Amino acid sequence: MKKTIAVLLALASAAVFAAGMGDVRITFSSSGPDKYADGTTVLDGEWYALVCIKGDSKQIVDAGSLAVGGRCPWRTFCVKSEDVGKYAGGVLAVCLLDTRDFTGDPTGLTLTTVRGEDGYPVYNAMAIASGEMKASGGFGTASADVAISAGAYDLEAARVPTPKVTGINVEGDEVLVTVSDTVPFVGYTLESGDTAFNFMVLPNVNPVSGDASNTITLKAPKAEGGQFFKVSSIK
Repeated sequence: MKKTIAVLLALASAAVFAAGMGDVRITFSSSGPDKYADGTTVLDGEWYALVCIKGDSKQIVDAGSLAVGGRCPWRTFCVKSEDVGKYAGGVLAVCLLDTRDFTGDPTGLTLTTVRGEDGYPVYNAMAIASGEMKASGGFGTASADVAISAGAYDLEAARVPTPKVTGINVEGDEVLVTVSDTVPFVGYTLESGDTAFNFMVLPNVNPVSGDASNTITLKAPKAEGGQFFKVSSIK
């Protein structure tokens, strides 16, 4: 479930991190509707962040509770001049955070009020927006040409476990696949194939949000002959 990181804001160049440079400002918006990893539209007030990526490390540089109507309106993120040197050798990217509090509200309709040591909200997972970036001196603009999709989240970094199939039953014209080791902020679906190596996502399977404490059941139409199934997160 590892996601390839798109280099959005390639501000790690010597020009950007030159000594004596002023604030670095990144203006961003998304077209929407932006999605969580379970396929639902982001809640009003959800957080977008400017993040510095160095290898497997991701550090929030600037962030705000910005989502309105399923998208991020224009916002200028800032790297203060005195902090620019901290991010040398990294890449800056605009990310969408999933800060829903499933412990306090299992419906997923409430954002957390818990803050980490950096003062920003704790989050379930982070999605990197794909788009274009232009920079001139210390100023850059970026916009997501397409909305942030459910498949944009780095689930490996979020330590999402690999789902396990615990049972397969046939009831009438349907195959019921029982799945464990899921999390509530991710949507799951089925891939199927006629061999163990030839899988494709089934278009007529309704995705189901995970449940950390219970199994979930995914349903697929029964096909003629043998079927192989694999559980995947939705894209």
